[in-house]
Amino acid sequence: MYFSALDISLVASCDSKDIDPSEGTILSDDGKTRYLNGEYLTVRCREGLTPSESKARCSRGEWVISGKLCVESSCNVVKIDRGAFTQQVQNSKWNMFSGTKRWTEYEKVTVGSTKSPGSSLYVSCNEGYTFQGKGSNDVEVKCRSGKFYPNPVCLITGVPYEDEEDSKQDVSSFVNQGSDRRNPPENKAVDRAISIVHEENSNRQPSVDDAVPPPACTCTYIGLDDDVIAYYGTNVLEYGQEVKKNEKVNFQCRDIGYYRLNGRKEITCEDCRPWHSAEYPSCVAPTTGDVIIRFPNDLRYLPGNTLAIQKGATITITCLVNGFTELPRWAVPNPRIVSVRDILLSGYRGRVLYISNISEQHNGQYECYRYINRKKVFNIQVKVPTTNCSKFDEREFQIHYDKLQAVNSSASFSCKDKNKKVVGPNVLTCLINGRWSGNPPRCQTMCPHLNESEGMHISYTDNFNEGSIASFHCVFPRERTGISRTTCRNGEWVDPMPTCTLLSCSLDSLFRIVPENVVPVMDNVTSDTLPFNYTLQLTCDGGLRISGIETATCGSEGWQISRVQCVAGCPNPLKTKDPELLVEPHKDFYRFGESVTLACNPGYVLSSEVVRLMCLGSTWSETQLPHCQEE
Repeated sequence: MYFSALDISLVASCDSKDIDPSEGTILSDDGKTRYLNGEYLTVRCREGLTPSESKARCSRGEWVISGKLCVESSCNVVKIDRGAFTQQVQNSKWNMFSGTKRWTEYEKVTVGSTKSPGSSLYVSCNEGYTFQGKGSNDVEVKCRSGKFYPNPVCLITGVPYEDEEDSKQDVSSFVNQGSDRRNPPENKAVDRAISIVHEENSNRQPSVDDAVPPPACTCTYIGLDDDVIAYYGTNVLEYGQEVKKNEKVNFQCRDIGYYRLNGRKEITCEDCRPWHSAEYPSCVAPTTGDVIIRFPNDLRYLPGNTLAIQKGATITITCLVNGFTELPRWAVPNPRIVSVRDILLSGYRGRVLYISNISEQHNGQYECYRYINRKKVFNIQVKVPTTNCSKFDEREFQIHYDKLQAVNSSASFSCKDKNKKVVGPNVLTCLINGRWSGNPPRCQTMCPHLNESEGMHISYTDNFNEGSIASFHCVFPRERTGISRTTCRNGEWVDPMPTCTLLSCSLDSLFRIVPENVVPVMDNVTSDTLPFNYTLQLTCDGGLRISGIETATCGSEGWQISRVQCVAGCPNPLKTKDPELLVEPHKDFYRFGESVTLACNPGYVLSSEVVRLMCLGSTWSETQLPHCQEE
């Protein structure tokens, strides 16, 4: 009987087909399926997934996997024809007469950047185009499996669009159905301000077999002026809502005391005819000489420039003349139950209408005017509020309501995710008009502010938001020890902070670079390391003399020393005071080999024949010097 030897590495090999399909891997381009013991799998992921940093290693016939092999892909921000990817930015502007005005803008996102899976952007189309041609703009799209859904396409409104990928997605979970595209006031008359008429089976003749009559046509309201309020009956008509045939839409300005309505006060959905953009009115700012009325911020407005005021309330209404110091006049239904007083406001003279304990007696028309064609008219209707403010979406927030959303109650917001912070007002108040005092805040992942140590400056790319980069800079003469930047991830900075250390120099490094016999003077030195700009005196050992600049200074590149050396030499030979003895040349120090000549002043002579001395290193050629004596 014979046995053939088997390659043990083949026996212990692994098959890539044994990888769990949930890992998302597919066969590699080379078609390799068999891996020997110790080999790593060549990871290739199916569409929408990206290889992670985890590895799969073949060990004795089984795969050892360190983690998920394929993870969901990020989405690339690309150029959109006739539009762009944008992100929401909240802006506000204060006006002396109309108070704070808030609006939402959409800023373009840099092409080439990436968004993580699950994150959102908006698609903003150019004038004349809408999202997928469906009449909406600034539509939210989400990153999923490397692509944005719904598909970011800008088309002419009404052009049919169908996308296979979109049909596979639950579009309702992505699209912001209530998207209100509002342009700034200066861009009110634009071609996109059109109405879309929906007419189903308009040419079909009804028959006796019909269970119900065919649906009537409707007109879609697409007014773009944020300062205009459209009323459908007593309800405020929102962008994109439908108006039935033969029904009317009434208009007035959002701030009836400041703006003036320019155009038609009402339009009707007639014969399924689309509204032309010119049929929509606009609100224009006051010109010089117009009257301006300042109402309290918490009033509720009704159709017909009517103020709904709670019974028993007290209000003050101020009237001014724009650009003039003259006083306007008030015309009221019952002068006996109101009072008027003059004021001076920011250089303007005005008249304040004061009404206390409001009741049904105050109902009626009120008018502030300069003269007959320069006036503002409004009505007062006393009401007892019966409706509460609605609740907010609580998927991201923990919201505390007091008084069951009643008027003057508050809603306090906090984020459920501990790594997120509230961006925007965290407390809102229910106003008398049944609306909250502002839009709800957002929960946004943010990182904490980093404390700057001495000599450090930190710059941020995106104001502590997710993905923001903090860059660290040290001010000279300090240098950074550690990383140069870190990234915000899940509310935390992923790397430890560096330090900015003052430049210094060690004494050991000084001893390594000074020439032979040169030593620093260590008086008052108590540390092995000396700070930037510290200066030490240099001297020589062994009776040698230093030649050159006698200092060493700690600089940015270490110790700075000029050319210096220790040289042998002799001191001045005159050890005793002999006023008549002359030494030429006269110096404090003489190098090896230098010589001097001795002489006496006139009337004196040397006591010996020694007239020249030579420096022989550290001593002179003669140890005994002559002295001068009288001739």
